[in-house]
Amino acid sequence: MTKISNYTELVAERIRLETELQNQKAALKTEMKLVKEKFEPFIDLISVLGIFKRKDSGTSSLLKTGLSIGIDLLVRDNLLSKANWASRIILPAILKVFSNQFVNTKSATHKVVE
Repeated sequence: MTKISNYTELVAERIRLETELQNQKAALKTEMKLVKEKFEPFIDLISVLGIFKRKDSGTSSLLKTGLSIGIDLLVRDNLLSKANWASRIILPAILKVFSNQFVNTKSATHKVVE
């Protein structure tokens, strides 16, 4: 890098740096677009399963918390204690989703009856 000795060199260097910044931003945007396209099937799978949804503060109950702890203790720690790590992570998560949906449907039917 050469020393900047006058104002015109400073302006020229500023213009060069700004164009370099714009080129880097454009390259980063295209790379991020490619990454999003590669991970799109996984994102669709996660949204279909609904594993990483935010929990509603109004629907968390003692029963759901007990089911979650019970699934962790019984399934993950006892039944799957000698299973591989993938099944120890995936199976309890799937069971939690189904149990929460079951509790939600049961609580909805009881609210209608009352």
